[in-house]
Amino acid sequence: MPDDEAYDFGKGASFYVNATQAPWSRHFRMRDYIENELPELVAANFAVDMARQGITGHSMGGHGALTIALRNRGRFRVRWERRFNKAGVLYKVGIEKDS
Repeated sequence: MPDDEAYDFGKGASFYVNATQAPWSRHFRMRDYIENELPELVAANFAVDMARQGITGHSMGGHGALTIALRNRGRFRVRWERRFNKAGVLYKVGIEKDS
């Protein structure tokens, strides 16, 4: 939320988690959105095979994607996270691929 000087890492940041403290806990529910609401919206509005879902994210979102995938084993076909170091070099943090 840009109304805070530390919005880049603070109340506007996300690891795809649900906020736990008021006033943000009422509406800032990123884990619920990624795990439930978004897939329901996609399934209802697009011709997709929901048995072939994937999840990804960048940086903090990559961490969130990885933890959501690990909580929902069997749901996502490929789970991975990627991060870049300060020099812009890509390094893999985690990868798991279903056969």
